[in-house]
Amino acid sequence: SAVVHAGLLGTAVLRLANGSSPCEGTVQALHEGRWAPVCRESWSPATAHALCKRLHCGDAEEEAAAADAPAVGPSPGSPGALPTARSDCVATVANCSGWQRGPCVLKLATAPHCCRAGLARAACTGESCALEVPNPRA
Repeated sequence: SAVVHAGLLGTAVLRLANGSSPCEGTVQALHEGRWAPVCRESWSPATAHALCKRLHCGDAEEEAAAADAPAVGPSPGSPGALPTARSDCVATVANCSGWQRGPCVLKLATAPHCCRAGLARAACTGESCALEVPNPRA
């Protein structure tokens, strides 16, 4: 069975995948037993910093976190950033109380058209040596 690095952020279980180390890569959330990429437009530098800390990977690299911020539109996790009404595009909720009011809604790439701005990525400053869980389905 594959080993992945995952961390619980609110009710969302997140991991970094397909990077050159366990502390960088595409942000993915566990949804109905499968890993789904998180959409860039629902990701923020603050969420990247929180995920890196939760994964015991230090802090988010500033340029990587800033590159993931949306250029226009509502702030990530705000009510205006809720996913589209299409039934094949879903979202998960993360606890963002440390840096904003209420939960963050993370839009997932459960279908090719779900993400307008591509996939969220994060690069952390450290190397993780803790919190390994079996991958339910890669």
